[in-house]
Amino acid sequence: MQAWHRALSEIENLTIPISTIESRSERLSKCWDTSQPTSLMRFVIGHRIIGSPMKPDVQAARIAVDAHPKDNTHRLNLARTLIDAAWFEPGITWKANYEEATAIFESVLADEPENAVALVNLGVALSDQGSHRRSLECYRRAESLHWIDGNLQHNIGVALVNLRDESAGRYFQKSAIQTDHPDTIRAYFDPQAH
Repeated sequence: MQAWHRALSEIENLTIPISTIESRSERLSKCWDTSQPTSLMRFVIGHRIIGSPMKPDVQAARIAVDAHPKDNTHRLNLARTLIDAAWFEPGITWKANYEEATAIFESVLADEPENAVALVNLGVALSDQGSHRRSLECYRRAESLHWIDGNLQHNIGVALVNLRDESAGRYFQKSAIQTDHPDTIRAYFDPQAH
C-alpha cells in the first residue's frame, strides 16, 4: 500500500481527482497476484490510473483475454492497452496497434451495440488515424445513449476542429467541467497544429 501512496504523492497535473485515484488504488492493491489473468489486467490498468511512464503491458492484457475470451471488459482493456503502447514506439507499433484496437472495438460493438466505452474509444482510434467523420459518428452514438464523460466532449471537440466546424470550442468547454470516465480515452489533439 505504501508504494501506491508514494506514487500518488508524486503525481502532478492530474485531470482526475486524487481521491478517485486513491479509491481505485485501494481496490487495485488487493490484486497484485500477477499469476492470475484478472490481476494482470488490473495491474495494467493500475499503471494507467496513476500515470506511470512504464510501457503498457500488451502481453499481460492478451493473457487476460486468452483466459476470458468472451469477456468484453478484458477485450476493451486489450484494445486500450494497444493504443497506449502505440505511443511508446510509434514507428514500430503505431499502425498495427491502432488497426488491431479498432477491430477489437468493432467486435465488442457487434456484441454490445450500446457499449458507450467501446463507442468513445473506437472514435478515438478512428480520429487518431485521421477518420474524423467516422469518429464523430461514434461520439454522436455515445452521446445519444446519454453518456456523460469529459473525454467524450473533448473528443467531439477534436473531431469538429479537424472537420473545421466552429462549434468545437463549446465541446472543449463542456469537457473542462465534466469528469473523465476512467475507461475512455482522450483523443490526441495538438492545438498548435490548428
